[in-house]
Amino acid sequence: RPGIYYLSLENEDNNYEYADVYGIHLDWYWFFMGKKQFSPFLGFGPALNYYSFDDDRTNNDDSDAGIEGFAGVDFDLSGPWKLMLELRYLWHDIADRDTTIVKLNVGLLYYF
Repeated sequence: RPGIYYLSLENEDNNYEYADVYGIHLDWYWFFMGKKQFSPFLGFGPALNYYSFDDDRTNNDDSDAGIEGFAGVDFDLSGPWKLMLELRYLWHDIADRDTTIVKLNVGLLYYF
């Protein structure tokens, strides 16, 4: 599944917004119990990230490649609708392994 996302990186200590991150990713999902009413999954995928920094001390733009690993579950709602819950661990820059993010996603999916 391809996807797009937006993140705002902030410093929690002084409530300072550091950068806006726009990304695209292509994910591979493994539904190890099959697709049923309750469908847990594992997955991973590459990501391309574009950074727009908000301070004047750095270049205004930057980009890098990263990797995401995730686990979650799909719940059947009605017909083609599903509720998805997932937890993602992101290595935002594979050259700088200290740059990681944890995301919790909730999504409403429509399969056609």
